[in-house]
Formats: sequence, C-alpha cells, structure tokens
Amino acid sequence: MSNFLRNLNVDRLSFWLGFLASTIFWFLILRLRPAFRAIAERIKAQAAATKEEAGRSGEIRLENDILRYAQTWHLASPLFSLEEILIQPRLLAPPPAPEPGKPPPGDDITEWVIPYLPDWPELGSFYNAPTLSLAQALSGGSNLALIGQSGCGKTVALACLATQIIRHDPEATGLERKIPILIHAADLILPPRNPENPLETLQEAISGYASRQTTARLPKLLQTLFEQKRALLLLDGLDEMPPAALDNVVMFLQALQEKYPETQMVAAASSIYLGGLPSLGFVPIPMANWNQEQRGAFIRQWGEMWSRYSAPGESGMQRNSDPYLIHGWLLTETAHLSPLELTLKIWAAFAGDSLGPNPVDAIEAYIRRMTANQPAKNRAAMSQLAMNMTFAMQPLTERKNAESWLGGGAVSVETVEDSAHTPPTEALAPEQPKAAERVRAPGALPDLVECGLMTMHPEEKVRLVHPLLTGYLAGQAPSQLTETNRLLDQPRWNGKFLALHYLVLRTGQEYFVDQIIEEENADPLMQGLFTAAHWLREAGDKAAWATSMMRRLAGYLQKEKLSLGNKARCASALAFCGNASVAMLFRQMLSAVQEDQRMLALLGLGVLRDSKTVADVGKLLADRSAKVSRAAILALVAIGDKMALEAVAYTLLHGDEGMRRAAAEGLANHPEEGYPTLEEGSTLEDTAVRRAVVFGLSRINAPWSLAILERLRTEDKQWVVQDAAAHALDVLSQPDPHIPRPLAPLTHTPWLIAFAGERGMGVVPGKPAFELLYQGLREGDAEQREAAIYFLSRNGDENSILPLYQTYFSERGELREAALFSLWCIAATGIKLPPPMQYGLK
Repeated sequence: MSNFLRNLNVDRLSFWLGFLASTIFWFLILRLRPAFRAIAERIKAQAAATKEEAGRSGEIRLENDILRYAQTWHLASPLFSLEEILIQPRLLAPPPAPEPGKPPPGDDITEWVIPYLPDWPELGSFYNAPTLSLAQALSGGSNLALIGQSGCGKTVALACLATQIIRHDPEATGLERKIPILIHAADLILPPRNPENPLETLQEAISGYASRQTTARLPKLLQTLFEQKRALLLLDGLDEMPPAALDNVVMFLQALQEKYPETQMVAAASSIYLGGLPSLGFVPIPMANWNQEQRGAFIRQWGEMWSRYSAPGESGMQRNSDPYLIHGWLLTETAHLSPLELTLKIWAAFAGDSLGPNPVDAIEAYIRRMTANQPAKNRAAMSQLAMNMTFAMQPLTERKNAESWLGGGAVSVETVEDSAHTPPTEALAPEQPKAAERVRAPGALPDLVECGLMTMHPEEKVRLVHPLLTGYLAGQAPSQLTETNRLLDQPRWNGKFLALHYLVLRTGQEYFVDQIIEEENADPLMQGLFTAAHWLREAGDKAAWATSMMRRLAGYLQKEKLSLGNKARCASALAFCGNASVAMLFRQMLSAVQEDQRMLALLGLGVLRDSKTVADVGKLLADRSAKVSRAAILALVAIGDKMALEAVAYTLLHGDEGMRRAAAEGLANHPEEGYPTLEEGSTLEDTAVRRAVVFGLSRINAPWSLAILERLRTEDKQWVVQDAAAHALDVLSQPDPHIPRPLAPLTHTPWLIAFAGERGMGVVPGKPAFELLYQGLREGDAEQREAAIYFLSRNGDENSILPLYQTYFSERGELREAALFSLWCIAATGIKLPPPMQYGLK
C-alpha cells in the first residue's frame, strides 16, 4: 500500500478540474434542493388531486343519479319533476330543551296557548307556530324521524333536502359537504347478506337507480363517504311497515351506526309505531301542515306547469278549464287537505275528471285515471290485492303473492284462538255482507306496474306506490266481519288504521270505531280515540259514528281533570272536522269557568273563521288570563274580517305592554293586512307601538321585516326601541333554540351532577344514574323536574312509566303536560302503557 501511494502520479490539471467540477456540482445541488423538493411536492399534490378528482367525479355521478331519482318522489311525477311544483316543506318545531339555571328562550305567542302535539300538528300549523326547515333541524346533530299522517309530505321532504344539498341551495346551509344517500326502505334486502358490512346493503339499494358507471365505483365511494362522515342517509318508507319489518330496519340501522357512529340519518316514520328508532337517537318531529299562502303557491305553480306542458290527447291532460278560475275555487275548497290530497284534487280539477268534493273522490279519480286503458277488473283486483296485503301485514310482498291475490287467491292465516275481539252480539254487530265473489285478474301485475300504481323492488317484491292508496283500496274491498276482526286484532301500525279509516268511511259502521277506542278509559293517552278522530274530517254530517265520536270529544273537552294536551287534541279534532254544529259548542265554551275551555274555544273559532262571534271573542281580550287574551288575539286575526282586525289594531295602539306585543305577534299571521299594519306601526310616534311592532316583525323574519328591524336598531330615537330591535336581530342571528340536539349521558348532565352533589352523591353510570334521575323528578325544583321529564321523553322505557304517571296525576300545568308528552314518546316506541289504576292512580 505504501509503495502504491509513493508511486501514485496525479495530473495536476486533471485534479483541479475534477475538484472544480465537484464543487460546482454540489453547489448546484445545495442551491436547487428546495426546487427539487417543491417539484416533488407538486408531483405528489398533482397525484392527490388526480385521485381526488377521480373520487369527486364519482361523487358527481352519484349526485346526478340521486337528483334524477329524487325528482320522481311524488305522485304527479308522470306530469312534472319535483322541483317544478315544489313547496318548501317545514317541520313543526319541538319545544326547546330545558336547561336548569339558564333563562328560557322567549316564548312565541303560539307557545303561550297551543301545547306541542306531535301527533296533531294541525292546530299549531294553522296558527303559524314556530317551524324549522329540515336542514335547520339537522344542524343540531340529531337523527330525525319525520312523522305525520300519510300524505303530509314526508317523502317529498326527503327528496327536497337531497335536491337542495346537491344543488348547493342556500336552504341547505351547513350541509354543503354532505352527500345525500336517498333510499326507500323497501329496497333494503334484510336481513343483510353480509352483516359485517352494512354498506353492501345500501349499495344494493342504490344500484336500483344508479347508472352503470356509478355502480362500478359504488363500494369504494360509499366506504369513503361514510368513513369521512360525509354521508347523510335519507330513508323513506318506514311509515309503511308493520312492527316486525320496522324492527328489522332498526337492527340494520343499529349495525350501521355501530360501524359508522357519526353518520346522520333522517327517516320517514309513523308516530303510531316508532319501534327502536328513539334508542338510535332519532327525534320524532312532525311535518307542518301547509298554510293558505303555501296552498295558493302550489295551486299557481301547478296551473303554470299544466298550461306549459298540457296538450289535448295526452294522459289526463286537457285544456278544458281556465287555470285562474280553478285557482280561486280550489283555494277556498281545500283549506284542510293534506299535500297529497290537494295534489290529487288539483289534478282532477285540471284534468276534468273530478268525481266529487271529498278527498276520497280525488283518490278514486286518480286510480281511474291511471287505469283508464286497462281492463275494468284490474281496478277491483287491486282492492283485493290491497286487502290481502293488509290482512297479511305485507305492504311489501313477494311477486308470487301479488299475482296470486290479483288472481283471486286469499291470505292463508290460521284463526287466532285467543282473539282480543269476541264475536259481537246481534245488537252491536254490523250486518254481515254476503261473501263477495273474488275477482280474477291474472296477469294484471305488469299493467299496474307500467301505469305507476305499483312498484318493483329487489328480490322480486312489489308494493302499491303509496300507503294511503293501499289503505283506501283495502277499505273498498268487500270483506266479512271475521276478516275485519282479524284486522282489528293486529298490533298498532299505520296500514291497519288506514284500512280501517276507509272501511269506516265506506260502511259507516260504528262497531269498528268502538273496537278501536274501547280501551280509552285505561289509556291516559287515549290513543285509539285520537287515531280515529282524524277520520272525522271526511265523515260528513250524517254518519252515526261521527256524531257519537263528536259527542264523546265534546264531553272530554269539558272535563276539568283532563290534561290540556288531550283537551287540545279534542278541540283540534272538532275544529277541523267540518261539522257546522261545532261552532255552537265553541261559542258556549267562551263563557266557561275553566281557563283551558275558554282558550281552546277561541282557538277553535279561529280555525272555523266564525265571523259571527267577533264581538264575543273581542270581549275576551280583557280576560283575566293572559293565555285566554292571547288566544283571543290569534282567533281574531284568523277570522280576519274588518271588525276582527280593527279590534287587534286597537289593542296594538291602546293595550298594555303585554297585549301590545301579543297584538303585533298575532298580526304577523296575516300577510294581507297584518304586514302593512306592522310596517306602518314602525313609523308611528308612539314609542310603545314601535317597540311592540319589533316582536311582530321578528316573527315574520323576512328580508323586508329584517330591514325595518335594522332601521329601528340604528335610527330610532328611543333607546327602548333600539334595544328591542337589537335584541330581536341578535336572537334571529343565533341558532334556533327549537333545534333538537343529542342529549349528554346522565353522567355528563350538569344539572343532575349538581343535584347529586347537593346530596353528597355522584352520578354512577347505568341503572344508578336513572334511579338518581327519578329521584330528581320527585325531589328536584321545578326546572330540574322539567329537565328530568324531558330526558325521559328521549330515553324513557318501561321503568320510566310509574314516575311519569305519578307526576302526571299529581301535578298541574307545565309539568303535567311535559309528563304527558314523555308518556306519548314512550308509547310510540311500542311499549304498552299499563292502566294507571294498576298503580292506584286515576
């Protein structure tokens, strides 16, 4: 080695050239390293962007598929897309969650006098009680169960929300990153083929309407959306299912929730049976009924679309009527129709094939129109099919069953030995109809699917296109009393009561109604009575069963010990039934001793728009009860004639502070006269009037009313007006307190922790926490007891019934009404409430 180094010969020029070259090389490397790093990062970003773009392209395709699908989610889809005739759906806002130690939010005038009735939203909707958009209601993070009578718009609400999210509509603010997954429960293959991966079940359902390109990438796309917490599951059809089928869906949703716990869900359900939905965090929230302004807008939009698209000779579309004449007639004749009933009535009016003034006439006209080109026997066969579907509790049934029933087959069900309904005596039993000859229409199913009255679903299953049509057709089918008793013996579910509804309307048999409400004395909720009371609206004046039920409701309405919530249900059923004799009852109740009776009589007269009672209603503006005087304001504005509105305007100008505010809030219910009055009132010299007007303008919450509030806040010369306007604007800028939010576990509930601390205890998870909650319900102050009851409305079970009974039967006022609401929530899950007498209560 030493010889090698000694004999090493290096050319000096080569050495220095190499040294210089290496120096320059490393100098350039060091100088260009940031550039190389940037280039590498750019390449990586471009690769990520390419991957994201590929993923986004898959999302866009899925959104386009969902958008197309959503446009068909209404009965008039053969004529128009959903967006062409859409009226923005609203939800009746639930009460704000009580928070002990914090001031409650300010009450709207309607919250003073109208109890929250989730199963009877008609009264609150009529008087414009607070509402939420579906996007608003979701902003609190809760899952939602949309409830309401069949045809109230639950399906359209889901399709509307999906459309708004995909269109990036301002109405869907807060949901911009969500991808709606729109599915009908009938498309879920249950039990799942792969229980370990619930997304496969969703994939199969979506594949029914998705394009091939979307379907190919659907597994990976769904997994990404659910893992990124961007999926919003919108599930229709739970309100059509019998309890066992709904329980299967709940089990599937539970598995989905366990794997993807932060997935938000909305389901169309029925308050008759919610099953385990509340245990998964679903909050039942009712659809708000349309008001006159919304009905008018819908009729106008329909008329415009009809004029644009109709042509002689097309199915059901004729230019035989003036849209403007029809609009005026329909607006006065459809005051209490559901959106579905209004749709069918308008369609019949414009098509010129109306059969009469009642909702059932519009339903029958629709069925005849859709089957106009089919053999006559198909219509009778459909009733036979619907009857068998209902008797079998299979509104979604296998194709072979449907074909058999259309062909004259019958449901094969063994006679139940221990029937809850013994054969009626001769005096009570309706006359036995002769056994009807079965209609035989083999091969009719393809025609019924083609015309849109039936739909196909996975695994060769079929259903009628809407549960209301199923109930109507089932009620039209001839049936023996033994078959009807089989229907009465079924558990509570929507299909059962829809069929009985139309069966009673057709036959007029009081026996069926009596069987439904026979246990009302043992049920504090009187569920049977109030279920059947919904049918009064279509009964007419001569039905014996309706007269008997109205007499029963009137009697309960005047019972002193009955809760306000149940009295309000009675008043609502009577007010909306359309019977002329109801006005006389409400007039008599104006002089009742009980505050509740006077208040509900006023609300009922407002619904009836009884102008003959304006003078008597006006006298109650000075009632000693603040609730009654505010109900008088609402009633006068609803009646809406010159004398009634002048009485409200006089109260705005000359009443005390509370009544001035109530008058302004009431005028917000009257766009034609109330809005101009409030606008003018904002410029009057009277400081008290301008301050009161602030509350009315904040109820309207429209751009023009907000502009006036801003002017009062910045320009008014009186600080009391400025302060009121500033406070109103601040409240409107905050999240609505009515938005439902998930409840914290009992171990993290501040008021319960404080309650336990006062007693030297801690909040131990599980059963001890609930025992502490029940103790708080017994021993806490009013705020704590109200909070305990509210918690049980969302998380109560069989063990909660006795503590709630004790509160309900021992308290008066708000605590009693809160306990009634919690009991209603528990009963909606399918838990049967035991008779109070079992606990020595009555």
